[in-house]
Amino acid sequence: MPPYGGYKPDVHPGISHVFQSAAFRFGHTMIPPGLYRRDAKCNFLKTPSGHDGIRLCSTWWDAVVSDWDKLFNKASTLD
Repeated sequence: MPPYGGYKPDVHPGISHVFQSAAFRFGHTMIPPGLYRRDAKCNFLKTPSGHDGIRLCSTWWDAVVSDWDKLFNKASTLD
């Protein structure tokens, strides 16, 4: 490896757009498709509308009051 040649002000210090796009896409593949809640005995809980879990893809973009809102409002009142 050659010795350090010093600071080069004409070299862009950021990351490439290709790497940035790949990292962004990879990160989004790590998001699960839904959330499932459990009680103290590890049993699955239903959502307020009776579903097994909250689908993140539809709940995130839905502008009306969703299961997500109902769960968080209910969770704030639980002991």
